[in-house]
Amino acid sequence: MEDNQALAALEQVLLAARIAHTTGTEAEWTTANPVLLKGEVGFVEGTSPVKFKVGDGTKTWSALGWGQPTTLAQLAADATHRLVTDAEKSAWNAKADKTYTDNAIADEATKRTQGDAAALQSAKSYTDTSLTEERVVRESGDRTTLESAKSYADKKIADVVNGSPEALDTLKELSDALGGDANFSATVAGQIGKKVDKVTGKGLSTEDYTTEEKAKLAGITAGANNYTHPSTHPASMITPDATHRFVTDAEKSTWSGKAEKTVATASAAGLMSAADKQKLDDLTGGSLIIKCSIPGMS
Repeated sequence: MEDNQALAALEQVLLAARIAHTTGTEAEWTTANPVLLKGEVGFVEGTSPVKFKVGDGTKTWSALGWGQPTTLAQLAADATHRLVTDAEKSAWNAKADKTYTDNAIADEATKRTQGDAAALQSAKSYTDTSLTEERVVRESGDRTTLESAKSYADKKIADVVNGSPEALDTLKELSDALGGDANFSATVAGQIGKKVDKVTGKGLSTEDYTTEEKAKLAGITAGANNYTHPSTHPASMITPDATHRFVTDAEKSTWSGKAEKTVATASAAGLMSAADKQKLDDLTGGSLIIKCSIPGMS
């Protein structure tokens, strides 16, 4: 009895209940892109017929297929079901049958292979004759014209060379002489532009004129004499000669210790004369030998 009452009460509740499915615009569904529960239905608002998708519990909204196709664009094409346009159908219907096309191609190939034998033979004969005549003309040539052309070419070459030395009578040699510089004129002009002008009466120093030297000259007043004569000079600046020699202190001391060359006298010391030396030599053993001469005796 109680079970029946409970079932009756539940039936009343279910009959009174209303189920509301999740809805949203197509843009809202696309932006949110939720994963619907298995069996959960999501409806798109504002569509007719109504568009909806049923969740499988794993795929996002964008990965689910529509619950019921409402347009051809929602159909999934396969190998046996393709959607085509009216224009495509019209273009295909206007095409010829493949069998007709194949036969036409085969006929054309046969005609091209067989050809018109007579026409081909005539064309070949004409071509052979023309080639023979052309070969004869080309081989014989117009010698007068060739010689005239050679003379003209030789003259023009001579005009170009114009007596140039053998080392510079070809464009290659001229190019090598210019260093392969295609802008030789501009290069030379640029180098000349870096040179100072030549002034009559003036020349360039062979030494480098430094900024320091220029600063020194700039500090000297025009017409001034900045030279100061030193109070002493080093002896090394004098060049000795035959009448002017330098001596050392040692040499002076040695020479100062020597005796004078004057002959000694009774009152002044000096060198011994030859006569005095002879007198000393005549002294023997400390004895004085007196020599005298007696007239009439030897």
